[in-house]
Amino acid sequence: MCNYALSLNNLFLAIVMTIYQFLACNKPIYTAEILVVEGWLPELSLKSAIEEFNRSNYRYIVATGGFIRERGIKHEVTNYADFAALSMMSFGFDRNLIITVSASNAKWNRTFASAIAFKNWLVNRGNDITAVNIYTYSTHARKSIEIYRRILAPLNIEVGVISSHPVDFDPRKWFLCKKGMKWVIMETIGYFYALLVYQLRFQRHAQRNDTRR
Repeated sequence: MCNYALSLNNLFLAIVMTIYQFLACNKPIYTAEILVVEGWLPELSLKSAIEEFNRSNYRYIVATGGFIRERGIKHEVTNYADFAALSMMSFGFDRNLIITVSASNAKWNRTFASAIAFKNWLVNRGNDITAVNIYTYSTHARKSIEIYRRILAPLNIEVGVISSHPVDFDPRKWFLCKKGMKWVIMETIGYFYALLVYQLRFQRHAQRNDTRR
């Protein structure tokens, strides 16, 4: 019994010590041509996205996001894609190097909706892209890359992900503060939701595409 309890304790500690790194993964593709920036990121993360763009060989940034429901947004805009674009331009980023792709006004599954909007934009422009990186926030990275990879798979596009450093908690001590625990728990649920529940949505999306051909 003691050995069993000790094993459970060790398993729990192992999960606590590794779950953040698992969720906040960094798997960039160094030949990526587009940096997809999720528009809901805090301003410090948007500044970091600009730094990532400037030290790499991207063609441009594509800002994604849906309708803004939260209060406290500085700019008079209605969606996160435009909010991110305006924010980055206010930091001095070249407006000619940023494209906005707004998603549907989905209340839930907003990452899924943004990925669909991005895919549709690629198709409509005549896709010549072979690889993209998703720039997202902290523990949201695992969910983002899972969704974008599945949505973009029919276009044979490689998808990487870059996780920005959290601005409101220490990732090494996430379990010692409310915000860190909130992010880890929320995104753990979101990741498994993406794996299990989104599977049906991926299949339906693929079937709709097949019927249009």
